[in-house]
Amino acid sequence: MSIDFGMPTLIKLAGLEENARLCNSLGLKFIELNMNLPQYQVEIL
Repeated sequence: MSIDFGMPTLIKLAGLEENARLCNSLGLKFIELNMNLPQYQVEIL
């Protein structure tokens, strides 16, 4: 059994793409979106 590590979205970064780049550069597997933030609500994505 393996464990995948991820990170939460960081509001200090400009957007989802910048979060994805950071996640990838750190070798992490996923980003947890905070759906309470306006920029990550379904209508905006």
